[in-house]
Amino acid sequence: NEAMLRDRYADQFDTLRDSNFAISNLRGRDMMQFALLTPTAERYTYHRGDGFRTSTLLVLLDPAGEFTPSLISTVRDAVDLLPANVDVIWAFTSNSADDIDAAIERPRPGEHILMGARTLARDCGATLLPTIMFLRRDGVIADFHQGYGNSLKDVVIDKAIGL
Repeated sequence: NEAMLRDRYADQFDTLRDSNFAISNLRGRDMMQFALLTPTAERYTYHRGDGFRTSTLLVLLDPAGEFTPSLISTVRDAVDLLPANVDVIWAFTSNSADDIDAAIERPRPGEHILMGARTLARDCGATLLPTIMFLRRDGVIADFHQGYGNSLKDVVIDKAIGL
């Protein structure tokens, strides 16, 4: 019965059950597997436990969001100031390649642009966009930040330095 399962698998019920699932429960866990298309119709696949080339920011965002141009600029400025290389995965919830191309304009080295990330955002428990997930090189979710504000550049720098 459910009570017996809850007692036996308390961690899974406490952190992964739909009724109490939140992005804050993912700290210290491996990034989940995902496969998304790029605007150029290539497939980007991440397998759980694979790790990343370097520490990575996974930015879940909407290309039509009010703060999207500012967000992209702010994250790029913060990454430029970091003492080590950090990749950025721009995971757009939209499937419109035109909207995404207009938002990003020119991709930079170390950036990956993905589209159709609405399910990924849901699976991560991201209830607010934008959401930035700070991923260690080994694929573990170190931290996250939700929303946009004037201090975002400092937040990104502070959290990314610890990766």
